[in-house]
Amino acid sequence: MACTNSINPNSGKDLLIKIGNNFEGAVTFQDTGDTVTYNDHGLSVDDPVSFSVINTTTGIVINTVYYVVNPLTNTFQLAATPGGVVLSLTTNGTGTAVETFGDVTGLSSTTISEASTMQEITNKSSNNYREILDQAGILSMSVSGDGLFSSDWAQDKLRTLFLANRINRYQIWVVPSDAVVTKYWEGCFKIASMESKGELDAAQTFSLSLESSGAFAWNSI
Repeated sequence: MACTNSINPNSGKDLLIKIGNNFEGAVTFQDTGDTVTYNDHGLSVDDPVSFSVINTTTGIVINTVYYVVNPLTNTFQLAATPGGVVLSLTTNGTGTAVETFGDVTGLSSTTISEASTMQEITNKSSNNYREILDQAGILSMSVSGDGLFSSDWAQDKLRTLFLANRINRYQIWVVPSDAVVTKYWEGCFKIASMESKGELDAAQTFSLSLESSGAFAWNSI
């Protein structure tokens, strides 16, 4: 009998949490040293980056994810893979960096909760039925996940954001079984809690919860 492997379109493994790098804007590329310059960029080793515009410089291409190597305050280098070798940049140039998102890999379950508070306007003329004001109330979203940290980058990034008490941009992807159209939530979230758990005869696991701050949107690509 042949073995088959199928994906349930509602499977938990098809919900992916991605962290934004909070980095976008005009950059310069240097042939000497193979560096990218952006003052106070705030990037860390293995952060994903990409560029929508690259002028003159060769060795990298637009709309491709690269990874930060040897970051200093105002410069960094690029690799094709996390922890990879430095890419050679030929000819000085300029470009535009766009915000890029990296996966929180290793999650075994993810939960998304969307909520809206209600503004009740029931009155004596409501004929004993509750009435609610249309298009009023506060929208919010909570996201939680648990599993194994399968990348040091994700663990370090999340802990850094948590300790800094920072609000950051995230995406929560809903990957369909046919992989034709991917839909995702995007917005700013704050880490409400992080928990690690270790068992004597099992791998260390973690749980994560995020709470929205401001507007969020439902997108598709």
